Amino acid sequence: MIQLGVSPLFSVNYQPKNDRFSRHETNDRKVLMTAELAFNLALINEANGNSLYPSPDKQEHWVRALFEKAVAGFYDLKLDSGWKIKPGKKLNWQIDRKSERIDSLMPSMKLDILLENEVAAERIIIDTKYTAITTKRQYGGESFKSGYIYQLYAYLRSQEIPSEPMSLNSTGMLLHPSVGVTYDEYVLIQGHKLRFCTVDLSRSPEEVKKRLLSLL
Repeated sequence: MIQLGVSPLFSVNYQPKNDRFSRHETNDRKVLMTAELAFNLALINEANGNSLYPSPDKQEHWVRALFEKAVAGFYDLKLDSGWKIKPGKKLNWQIDRKSERIDSLMPSMKLDILLENEVAAERIIIDTKYTAITTKRQYGGESFKSGYIYQLYAYLRSQEIPSEPMSLNSTGMLLHPSVGVTYDEYVLIQGHKLRFCTVDLSRSPEEVKKRLLSLL
């Protein structure tokens, strides 16, 4: 990037909202504003302000994808070389027999983030969400969301291969962003640890970094 003329220095005086963009530079404006949010580790909220950003309630998929990429990018940057980070990893079903049309009808499986460390014999599947980690029970109280648990369970059990020890005791983690709420719970089911975790995005950047590292 330096050879192309991109400076490694960050201009503290530049703000995209103060810049003027022509009609055909709309996409450039979005990229710069997104970069500013990421650089400042800013948390989008519903308070009135003077900055124009995509509305989270209308861009749910975009915000969730941004959170997923941010977590994957953080671990790729911070973990040592013993770890392999594989975002968007596609999984195959272990099919013994199949009908003629099943290939066109069977849904595929795609992980958000896969972390592997062969030396430590650890495999961690992280499924990032951008919703509250709990839901209200019908008769009071809260619980983790059953659909998310079923999905994570399928990821873990469907990949078990006797000749691959890491596949038999891999860990699955549901990771949700939060504001002022912290969860770090787990349960061991059929040799696999299922974890339910949050990262509080209202904390300082340094605290967010420590939190993400502590989860591993």
